[in-house]
Amino acid sequence: MKLKNLTKYGIPDIIIEAWTRRQGDYLLPLQEMSIRQGLLADEDNKKPSNLLISAPTSSGKSFCGEMAAIGSLLKRRKAVMLLPLKSIAEEKYLHFKECYREVGIKTILVTGDHPENDLDFEFGNFDFALVIYEKFNRLLTVNIDILRQIGLVIVDELQMIGDNHRGSSLEMALTKTIFSGYDSRIVALSAVLQDELELADWLNCLLVRETVRPVDLLQGIVTDGYFHFKSFNSGLEGREKFPLVDSGDGLTESLIEYLKKDDGRKLIFLKSRRDTVQAAFKLATASGWKEAKTTLANLDDEENSYLVRSLKQVVSHGVAFHNADLTPRQRQAIENGYRNGEIKVIFSTTTLAMGVNLPAETVFLETMKYCSGEFGGKPQLTPITTAEFQNISGRAGRFGFGKSGQPGRAMVLAESDFEYEVLWSGYIDNSLHEKVKSSLGGYNIKDIILEMSASGLVTDRNSLEAVIQGTFYSRQSNTFDRVSLEDAIAELVALGLIRDDLLPTAVGMATAGSGISIGSCGYYLKQLKERTPATLIGWIILALGGENFDTARAGLTSFEYRGRVYEKLYHQKFTDYMSDITPCFPSELGKEPLDFRFVAILKAAFLLSDWADGQPVEKLERNYQLHLGQISDLAETAAWLLGSIRGLVEAGDYRSSLPAFLDEYSFNVQFGINHKMRQMFETFGLILNRDDYKRLAKNGILLPADLMSLNRDELAKIISSGQKIKNLQNKINNIKQEEKTDMNRISMPEVQGGINAAHISGSELSLRPSVIELDGRYERERYLVKIDGLPIHLTGKSFKYLMRLVYSRLVADDGWIYKDDIEIGFNQARYLYRLKQEMSRDGNISWSIFENNRLGYYRLDLDPSKIKINLGNLLNHPDYEVREMAGELSPHMTN
Repeated sequence: MKLKNLTKYGIPDIIIEAWTRRQGDYLLPLQEMSIRQGLLADEDNKKPSNLLISAPTSSGKSFCGEMAAIGSLLKRRKAVMLLPLKSIAEEKYLHFKECYREVGIKTILVTGDHPENDLDFEFGNFDFALVIYEKFNRLLTVNIDILRQIGLVIVDELQMIGDNHRGSSLEMALTKTIFSGYDSRIVALSAVLQDELELADWLNCLLVRETVRPVDLLQGIVTDGYFHFKSFNSGLEGREKFPLVDSGDGLTESLIEYLKKDDGRKLIFLKSRRDTVQAAFKLATASGWKEAKTTLANLDDEENSYLVRSLKQVVSHGVAFHNADLTPRQRQAIENGYRNGEIKVIFSTTTLAMGVNLPAETVFLETMKYCSGEFGGKPQLTPITTAEFQNISGRAGRFGFGKSGQPGRAMVLAESDFEYEVLWSGYIDNSLHEKVKSSLGGYNIKDIILEMSASGLVTDRNSLEAVIQGTFYSRQSNTFDRVSLEDAIAELVALGLIRDDLLPTAVGMATAGSGISIGSCGYYLKQLKERTPATLIGWIILALGGENFDTARAGLTSFEYRGRVYEKLYHQKFTDYMSDITPCFPSELGKEPLDFRFVAILKAAFLLSDWADGQPVEKLERNYQLHLGQISDLAETAAWLLGSIRGLVEAGDYRSSLPAFLDEYSFNVQFGINHKMRQMFETFGLILNRDDYKRLAKNGILLPADLMSLNRDELAKIISSGQKIKNLQNKINNIKQEEKTDMNRISMPEVQGGINAAHISGSELSLRPSVIELDGRYERERYLVKIDGLPIHLTGKSFKYLMRLVYSRLVADDGWIYKDDIEIGFNQARYLYRLKQEMSRDGNISWSIFENNRLGYYRLDLDPSKIKINLGNLLNHPDYEVREMAGELSPHMTN
């Protein structure tokens, strides 16, 4: 089928032209088959059916999802694509933005790294969202009604529903989608499985199945100078000479010789991070290829570290390594260098194989990987699964890449005849596809109950039974124990997370919304009841003590554990924090040896304390034997857990000042930047690194306005990189242009007629209301505000923010209020944005609500004479700060 024929499905020419530039004139067989099965519309032009599209790697599944997304957007229904990893989500986000930039599709990336995108998603301020499984599940828990606006949910890598780490989040999210009643369409994309019909039946999907790749793949074993292979498409076996004789050490000198002589791009997957670095250095030394100039330039602005220096050394010879020691930005620079042809060979770990969406002519792979132990957390070497083998080997022979008609090759090195037989029977001659088994069985039933209760799907025991029986796990196992369910409900009630009628409490909502387990919640509440840490390191140890912390992230080695390195470090450096540290451990530090988990927590806490203190990465690498990628991952986990504790504290006592401190700590820990620089970071982000922010602070440049006042020469004295200065100036120019637009809008004469007056076509004008009334009555679990008589219902947080703005407008001469007077901490901009979104969602309000002078001051964008408050309601408001403001306004106002 020609792409131009898609016009009959309502696809406009501008989209078809964009697709043709990428795809060519014709659809692949799988894509044509999917369209005939109703991907875009059925024969009667009714709502398209749910589809499960099952096919090998490189068959065109992703483009099927993309076509379905555009079809949904053309029908004015939002689309969401669910992805297993941040790296894949970020790659697809950049692709989608590039492809559809001129069309005007608003695309957002929802991975947890961009809080403003979480709010945009929650309030439906997007067209197409790329969301990782865990985040989508969590956001549905907070606001399942978003599904009302979502016409399509695309599930990438559906087979991951059986993954022990991510599968349960995906299954919970899909269960919520199915039972929400909003009838969002599902298009699921999967590898070929043993029985897709079981999944298709659960999702109510038609099955589209393809078993042939557009480009054939020869998968096989290299041994004794031959490549023994089997064709993926035909199943025919064969062999060809291959100039490689393994000497018994895995990656041999003969492989290096082969790689340096062959000009094609190759991916090599190895079992350990150390192996990837050593192999990259061997090939870089032997090859003499040209340096990857663009990649090196992208790495120049990275924070100094031992690993980045090593990476630059190999990249200067057209070779790279790619592992979890690198940050996502560093890995992205490597991937871009590979795509543009600068880098010819990448050595990557097998554990990152799914996140490496790169084409290759040939893939070499080891069939082992390191996994964390179930008990002590120590890494253990285990074989990769058949599905993982297919995923990794599928990087070779991609459609549109390499020589036309040339099959891809996936090669495993065998060290003996016995290993050859094991590998051949286990991976090559294995005709059975993987059977996916639900991973929800490892999910605590109490967590399931709380999540479903918090989402609103469960309102009584009958609905709870229906939802649980409707999971994929129940479909497979057909198990349901009413007694254990009642026991779990009783435990949740005793913990104060739900009521007996199954409605969640505030603490229950905070737990479910944060994504922590019931076990972690119970641990945190118990610890907080006994003590409140007084220092950052005390809070970090408390946060890492919950069951959600995977101690493998600390990278504790056997040498460090046996040598009691971190127990000794405690006595050398951290005894000043004794009162915050020792209560978390079962024995006195330094006497009886701690078990592996507790030592891992101790190492992580010491490392994160130094990271938050701004110590250089090179020093951290030297002291803790971890590189920046692992440190960043550890810091992100700790920040999430600190944020979860913040939510629990706030839910238990909204008058507490602790949430503001925990918010500062969370930022400090996640980014390793002083919280005083938060406004600067939120403005300029990753344009600058930690070293840059430290230098700015040292020079007294703490606020965006301070930086914006510097000229290029002054910037050059602090920021050494010319490219960074250029990026900063571009950002500053954009901010100034936005300010100019805002000032033009504010200076325009006010339009009469209130919020229901028509907009001036093409204008930036935002219409102010004729009157706003803070009524304050509690309705529908929210607080009532009236704008020109139109009822708007705000959450407690948004109502208090609006009250702050109103109060300042009425009592201050000019009405301006500093951000710290609204609330201590660094979340004011986020919550003001939430206020704007809530008012827009409830009443389609186009009014800007507040002004911002970019110096940290805000003001209600309305004359005081147009403000009314209901003192009777506000003097009895449950929030004491709202009551105080109402009391101070009382002499000046009437009901």
